Amino acid sequence: RAVKALRTLFNLSLDAETHGPLLGSARRGLLDAVGLLVGGPAPDDGNEEELEGDDDAAKKQRRVKRRKEREAAAAGARGLQTRPSGADSTPHLCALLLHVLTTNRDNHGALVEKGAVALLVTLAGSPAEATKTAVAGSLYNLTQLAPVARESTTEALMVLARSSENARVLWCAWCFANVSTYPKGRAMLGRLSR
Repeated sequence: RAVKALRTLFNLSLDAETHGPLLGSARRGLLDAVGLLVGGPAPDDGNEEELEGDDDAAKKQRRVKRRKEREAAAAGARGLQTRPSGADSTPHLCALLLHVLTTNRDNHGALVEKGAVALLVTLAGSPAEATKTAVAGSLYNLTQLAPVARESTTEALMVLARSSENARVLWCAWCFANVSTYPKGRAMLGRLSR
């Protein structure tokens, strides 16, 4: 039933007029349902909490938060490895649905706010190449207007970029370029390059 429902949602999402109702302000929305289907981390508010100061306590909190993000993404990716991964699989249909929603720039704020980035990071661990390409395209779409600068996202992009598929590699390169236009993104890329 999930595959049939996802196909219906995908077909509905092809019409940009349906994006508002699909991403509406309901307490439990579309991204919550996609998160349950993907089995990844629960969508969060998308806004990374700023921890003030350079004291040891703030540094420790940042390290703990980054570790938890990596662990959640890794757990979701491990779960995807054991699931079917063809063109009709739940993870692939979820990735396509998110990709279509990210093509409309009016949706970017709501998608980032409602945790689509965490879902895309989880989907990046899929064994299916087509799913990985849809994820790379979605992240590229989102990075055009929003600073998607999380360590888990950058690590997922690095994994996605290790591909022989030209379109995916280019999307990842453009994501890195887009992320580097924001001070927070440059700082994140600098930390990961050490």
